[in-house]
Order: sequence, then structure tokens, then C-alpha cells
Amino acid sequence: MPKNPMRKFISDYLTPSERLSQALYGLILVLTVISAIEITVSKQQQSAGTLLTAALGTCIAWGMVDAVIYVLTGVHERNHHVRFVSRVKNKSKKEAIGQIEDELDDSLIGVLEKDEKDRIAEQIFLTVNHAAPKRQHVKKDDVLGGAASFLISFMVVLPTMVPFVLSLKLDLAIRLSNIIAVAMLFIVGYVSGGREGMNRIRWALTITVLGVVIVAVTILLGG
Repeated sequence: MPKNPMRKFISDYLTPSERLSQALYGLILVLTVISAIEITVSKQQQSAGTLLTAALGTCIAWGMVDAVIYVLTGVHERNHHVRFVSRVKNKSKKEAIGQIEDELDDSLIGVLEKDEKDRIAEQIFLTVNHAAPKRQHVKKDDVLGGAASFLISFMVVLPTMVPFVLSLKLDLAIRLSNIIAVAMLFIVGYVSGGREGMNRIRWALTITVLGVVIVAVTILLGG
């Protein structure tokens, strides 16, 4: 069965952790905006159109900002690697291997045993010792990754907007939107947990509870 083009595009340019974080950001943001408006804006001023515009507008703005940050972060990270290679080349072998292990500790190498880490780090040292990396600039993949980041942030909140375009009482629309957002948190956690071999239900419940707690704290702090 062919993969959905949109899903393939997003998975091609975003890692699983990036997809998870973008989905959570979007859902937590829309929950926060709708709940904050419900609490702070008088009933007379509230309307489905107001809530829809505020929530959707905020998510679009956040998605655009996040896309730009994604591009800038990618360029910054690659230039950090360039500087790191330059520094490592001037170190002794032992010191360089230690720094390489520290640099890669958050990647796949971080879950390996010490002797395996040493062997991989030594191979990297022998390679970079003769490398001459150049200053990095924005690439096509950065822009496409930013677009994928925007899409996932935007698409994940669309189901929460449905109650506001239906002919429902405002209170009911708000409750349904919140329920959908919480359900989406659970679904995102369930899917992401399954892909990483984790306990789906436990991870989904963890994501859902943390999301709701973050929203509550944000609103209490005036967010």
C-alpha cells in the first residue's frame, strides 16, 4: 500500500522525536489558547468565530515561527560540527576521542558499551583528522524540514477546530474541542510509543497527563 504523500514528506524531513514535539506543541498551544479565552474573555464577547480565529491564527503563527527556528537551528548545528572538527584536529588522540564520545552521547552511540564507543570514536577521529569542512549555509533540506515542521504543527490541531465551524452552542463547542485535543494527545502518544517499542498505553497516558498539566500551569501563570 503506497504511503500517504504528506506523511512521507514529513517523515522524510523530521525525525520521530521532532514529529512528536511539533505535534505536542500544537496541541498544547491550542488547548491553552481556547482555555485562556474561555476564562479571561467575558461571555458576551465570546463567539465561535472569535475562538476559531484566535486558536487557528495562533497555531499558524507558531508554525511559521517554528519553521524559521528549524532552519536556523539546522544551520547552527552544522556550523557547530564544523567548529568541533577544527578543535578536535588540534587535540591529542586520547583527548579527541573523549570529546567525540561526549559530542555523540545523545545520538546512537550513547546507548552502546564503552569499548564500542571508543572504537567508533577512534574511527571518527581518524576520518576528521584529515577533513577540512567548510562553513555551512541554508540548504534545501533545511527549508523543506521547516515546511514539514509547519505542516505537522498545523494539521494536528485541525480536528480541534471542527466544533467551532458546526452549528453548536459555544459552551458545547469549547468542551468538544478540548476533548478532541486531549484525545489527540493520547493518540500522538500511543502512535509514537508504539513506533519506539514502548508500552503504548502507558506512554500515551503520560503524554496526555503532562500535556493537560502544562496547559493548566500555563493558564495559572497568565499564559
